[in-house]
Amino acid sequence: MNKSAAACAFRPTNTVAGFAVGFAATDLALQVFFIFAGPIIGLLTTGMKPGENPVTDRALEIFVLTVSGLVTAIFFGGVVSFLFWVLRSNANLKSLGAEHTRFSPAWSVIVFLFPFVNLIAPYFVMSEIWKSSDPQPPGAGVEEWVKQRHSKLVLGWWSTIILYSILAIPTQFMAIRASFMMMVALRIIIDITTIRLIRKIVRMQALRHERMEPQDRVADAGAVMPVAVGLPAAGPPASPLLWTFPTGGEVNSTPAFANGVLFFGSDDGNLYALDAEGGSERWRLKCRGTVDGIITVNGGSAGTDAMATGGRVYFGSGAYSISAADADTGKLLWSRKAAPGITVSPMLYGGYLLFGANDKHIRAIEPATGEEVWRFRTGKAVAAAGAGCDSTVYFGCLDKNIYALDATTGVLRWQTRLGGVIDSPPAVTGGLLGCGSRDENVYALDAKTGVIRWTCRTGGIVSSRPAITKDSLYVGSQDGTFYAIDADSGVILWAVTVGEPIFSSPALGEDFVCFGGYDSNVHVLNRSTGALLSRFITGGWIRSSPAVSGDRIFIGSADHSLYALRSCPPPDGSAPQPLKTTETAG
Repeated sequence: MNKSAAACAFRPTNTVAGFAVGFAATDLALQVFFIFAGPIIGLLTTGMKPGENPVTDRALEIFVLTVSGLVTAIFFGGVVSFLFWVLRSNANLKSLGAEHTRFSPAWSVIVFLFPFVNLIAPYFVMSEIWKSSDPQPPGAGVEEWVKQRHSKLVLGWWSTIILYSILAIPTQFMAIRASFMMMVALRIIIDITTIRLIRKIVRMQALRHERMEPQDRVADAGAVMPVAVGLPAAGPPASPLLWTFPTGGEVNSTPAFANGVLFFGSDDGNLYALDAEGGSERWRLKCRGTVDGIITVNGGSAGTDAMATGGRVYFGSGAYSISAADADTGKLLWSRKAAPGITVSPMLYGGYLLFGANDKHIRAIEPATGEEVWRFRTGKAVAAAGAGCDSTVYFGCLDKNIYALDATTGVLRWQTRLGGVIDSPPAVTGGLLGCGSRDENVYALDAKTGVIRWTCRTGGIVSSRPAITKDSLYVGSQDGTFYAIDADSGVILWAVTVGEPIFSSPALGEDFVCFGGYDSNVHVLNRSTGALLSRFITGGWIRSSPAVSGDRIFIGSADHSLYALRSCPPPDGSAPQPLKTTETAG
């Protein structure tokens, strides 16, 4: 890092970006309003002549003036906030280690204002900010940086702005006349791409700053650097990152770990097998559709050679199918489609694969062949994975019922109706079944009888699977808060707010609980107190649920990557705990 970088403090742009995104979102809502309001006004005024009804004419005049003023205010507010965000984002580049930028912070704004220059220069400004914010640049040298690809998002965003500007030229100078609806459609595209561009760059800059070597980080003046547990307050925290593996799509699947191998799916349509120690690829299987559910592994007996003794990987895909692959080679063994669609992940329990579907059925199939063994009809679609315990399988359903079925025969043992739709996978431990609901409650039921023991109210929809110990139930809510609840009474023991919805299901370590959030962070908390042990920011929101082995955490992100992290990296830099050889399913 050079001296000029050291002289510039990194300042997160979240606040000013929020204003810019807010104006763009408001303009987007206004354009959508125009789509519906225009035809309605035209219908109401059909056949009316000017001056025929002075009251109506005056009302329409006031309406048009009000809307015009609102559009103008939103436009200028959006431009000012966007340019201020560009200024702040460019000012961060030096502190992020960019040594070869062509535009200073001031010039990055000025080029937007000069006629003719603003036809092309702003594109290069935004491309420079994009490339310099990349958390994983192709190389450290100038040549590698220059050769780095320009973003398709930046190109599409600026091309749409140029097209809109050309079509907005007075029609007497144009060979074609742009329709009102065409202009509105282009404005909507501009708003959407602007929001995506701002959010992406904010996340990339935060991630790049997070991944810089501690001695190279420059905090905002007066800001307090986060301190990991066990580190002296004066020192920077050690990074929990062990390795990362990039894919071609969002990684929303829950990975599974078995015998030193990590299995996960991606929205690029591939199922991957990686060496869990270093992240090197063993194989990948191209599937039909995205692979974004829970991966289930049957690795045979535990041991280093278990993959060669009949191990299989079971997974669902966006092609509405359940499939099995050889865990050692990645060869597809069979694939089964169920009409009208399998929407959730398979569960291996009691010798069968079990899953729900949109056709209002829960099914059990043979793991070796995919042949159906039994099916059970529900009241509505089953939108979440199940759980199994004591020869019983449990599924939540969109008809608000929890169903308990005999795992061997599919015979109903009990069903209990909750207060809201259920798309939260249940969890069962020690006779206690925990489940969330769209009515914003967490429910605890007796696993044998289905009797509701207690309910606990959160501030949002609960769609993640709880994690249960003999003493506590842990779960995240879409209110942006993670809860630890007493397993016996339903009383909240502690709660930690992360500020963004939590879809990720928690995973338990020996003394910690971890989960991902829509704030792009992987959070690791002390199980007893909720104290923050470590936090790692990725480049995208997280719907994936973590898999844990010892002190290692494996989790995917919408930034197209899978991450291997340590729960709480020690200050002495000691090696992680050895990986377990026993299999785990997500």
